[in-house]
Amino acid sequence: MQNKVNDKIKYPLKINHSKKKSCPTKRRPYKTYKWGDFDFKKILEEALILYETEKNYVEIIAKKYGIIEGTLRDKLLKYKMYGDSSIEDNRGKSNNIFTDEEEKSLSDYIKTNFIDKQLPFDNGDLKILAVKQWNKFKDDGETKFTASDGWCTTFKHKWGLSSVSPSNKKREKENNNEEEINKFQKECVEELAKVGTNNFYNYDETFWRVINFTQSTFGYTGADSTTLTYLGNEKLGLTAGYCINAYGDFLKPIIIKKGKTKKCLVSLNCSDTYNGIACYSNNGWINNGIMIILLDMIREKSKNANAVLLLDQYPIHTNEYVAAEANKRKIKLIFIPSRLTWKYQPLDVGINGILKSSARKLWKEERLSNPNNIPKLSDGVRHMASAINKVITANIIKKSFYKSLTFIDWKKQENDEKKSDLLI
Repeated sequence: MQNKVNDKIKYPLKINHSKKKSCPTKRRPYKTYKWGDFDFKKILEEALILYETEKNYVEIIAKKYGIIEGTLRDKLLKYKMYGDSSIEDNRGKSNNIFTDEEEKSLSDYIKTNFIDKQLPFDNGDLKILAVKQWNKFKDDGETKFTASDGWCTTFKHKWGLSSVSPSNKKREKENNNEEEINKFQKECVEELAKVGTNNFYNYDETFWRVINFTQSTFGYTGADSTTLTYLGNEKLGLTAGYCINAYGDFLKPIIIKKGKTKKCLVSLNCSDTYNGIACYSNNGWINNGIMIILLDMIREKSKNANAVLLLDQYPIHTNEYVAAEANKRKIKLIFIPSRLTWKYQPLDVGINGILKSSARKLWKEERLSNPNNIPKLSDGVRHMASAINKVITANIIKKSFYKSLTFIDWKKQENDEKKSDLLI
């Protein structure tokens, strides 16, 4: 609810930006001539007159008025093309891109549909709405409006809004077991040399939320902090398992829903929107049966050649049954040191984050179009499929291995593989 302090404040507030101090006529070290004592129209006309008689007219005028030659040439070119309009100062007008009435309408919409209902809303949401409003009513084909961070800050200040950020959890204490780390690094280097990048895999599961929580939201300036209300089940989600290799391939994703029969998969609506494997388990996480599906997928991809699979030390990954089944399929399991997946797991380092970020934007766009929509599991699957198609490339996958397994000489590995291919 709106705080009593706000009742005494009349919006919009007038935003007074501090001006720079007056500067000498020379440009350096200042970034603009705005506050200098220049009459550019007079200077440009003088330059054009001198152009008729002097070959180095730009150098003469630049030295006379203390203007950089490149700047003067640029202004002359624009003056010839566009006339007086080219020397008008258009800086700062993007913050006044909308009228006060249009901004008030946008502000009232945010307050009524999100803040008062305690629904999440942040700068990303504001940018989407502002750009959409611009494209619909103001787009003139020439002016480009992107709703910068500065514009968002001014808008919030002007209309009595502010952002509130929650505290972040501290990272778990790192693993300092040098013996375990050295063994892991040695295994990776040796096995990669044997199997090559196309058979060097990494697999990881992550919980994929249908409702993407925001890290900050808008509220009334001066008001008490508020709780957020999310439409739908905040805990609704499923397990997503991704498998990549160092060659740049992204294997079919595996999604796991909590359930006891195959009928529970109907709600995912995978047939049209998802090119992956849908599974179920009693607790919604991976089990021995799903691990076999993963191992078979790797064997098929590697054409029954020797392969390596990097895994974290989740109990299902490390049990004897999985180890035996992997051995049957010529897949060597290498386990990442505990509490160091954030550092050594390629999927954690370079894939999971950008996937969730892309899906979060899709979720926001749909929520802003229909704030009262209640998201379903099928929406989460659709967002994930769209994010994978949109942002995942072979280059990004390769970089995730380069960034995480920095102890490997990747250039040497690639050169060795190229030489091997030529010999074949």
